[in-house]
Amino acid sequence: MQNPEILKIDEIFKELKTSEKGLSINEANKRLQIYGKNVLEEEKLNKFKLFITQFQNILVYVLLAASIISIISHRLVDFFTIILLVLLNGFIGYFQELKAHVSIKALRKLTETKETVIRDNKETPISSKDLVPGDIISIEEGDIIAADIRLIKTVSLETDESSLTGESLPVIKHEKPLLKKDSLIFDQKNMLFSGTTVVKGSGLGVVINTAKKHIFQPLLKKLKKKRRNLL
Repeated sequence: MQNPEILKIDEIFKELKTSEKGLSINEANKRLQIYGKNVLEEEKLNKFKLFITQFQNILVYVLLAASIISIISHRLVDFFTIILLVLLNGFIGYFQELKAHVSIKALRKLTETKETVIRDNKETPISSKDLVPGDIISIEEGDIIAADIRLIKTVSLETDESSLTGESLPVIKHEKPLLKKDSLIFDQKNMLFSGTTVVKGSGLGVVINTAKKHIFQPLLKKLKKKRRNLL
């Protein structure tokens, strides 16, 4: 859904074909088949390939060429210095990416929680893996948000969005539609984002995005690719 933050609640319901009574169990199962489980995609880690990729860098190629020239010129000190620098950079990059993979796994476990949704007009406990767009979800203090949610009702609701914006102070939330289209994340006060935490209050919301489409996915990809480069 495009720009849910500017839509009124009834427009959100119409777009997602849902209501405050929630989805029927049958409809939720159908959507689960369409959208898949609400889990982060996990890639198999090839450690050897990961190590090799640390040396696939134009600067590394230049340094290796320089090391060959050094050994031809009988400058062994320069040769060993360059090789040591290349290897050191490769190992640091390798361990940084391994650490990123561990962080991604931790985040994946962090977002696998128990949720209370409304199905067939009844409160129903489900796994966060089974959330689908259109689900009406109850939000309480201490909850870890497992999907992108447009708020319907709020009671003194505040969230920690530091994982997304870097802002350390809690963000006060409300359910009113925004007037400005394509607002930045920290301006979307009527939205909750996957991976953030509720630090105060309670509320009710409708699930907008799950799994690959939620806003936290690109951030995880950036985390996975991030590594230190000494060159």
